[in-house]
Amino acid sequence: MTLRRVWTGGLALVAVAVLVAWGGSHYRLFRPPYHGLGKEIAWLVGEPEAAYNFDTVGPGHILRSSLPDARFVQHLRDEYGLQRIISLIGETEAHATARALGIEVTTYEWSADHLPPQNELQAVLELLDETAPVLVHCKGGLDRTGYTMAFYRVTREGWTLEDARREMTSYWHVPERHPGVHAGLRDALGAR
Repeated sequence: MTLRRVWTGGLALVAVAVLVAWGGSHYRLFRPPYHGLGKEIAWLVGEPEAAYNFDTVGPGHILRSSLPDARFVQHLRDEYGLQRIISLIGETEAHATARALGIEVTTYEWSADHLPPQNELQAVLELLDETAPVLVHCKGGLDRTGYTMAFYRVTREGWTLEDARREMTSYWHVPERHPGVHAGLRDALGAR
């Protein structure tokens, strides 16, 4: 095998990986959040938000994602004017970058398998009622962030619980893995 053939084959493989990653991130064919090479390719093709299971919620000042890194925090500040981060998984490395950029950070340590304490959930919802751009994140942007957004959608925007659950699954949340949480959601929000 010649060096040229190896180089050409390697280049072709990288090109295919970039195209697949771009298509996958653009059309959500892969399950975010991406790790490693997938995340790097998403940045390379100019679509980093898909790599972090990111989206805007409601009136647009509420942002949701998986665990951000320093680069993504900077991106959110530059693109969305991010002023606050609400972490549902405690302190992370990216929070130091956020604070250095003047972004307020509020942390909670919630479980993916249980609804959070009612007083903490109410405190988060009150922060979401403010109009400053705020990011809510957990590890994958699936469960804890999904529960928070479900409460927001139902209590603040008048959504039905079923619509909120449907939205949760669109961010890769799997209800069958968390039956106790969904029973708690039904108890807390079912009448709405």
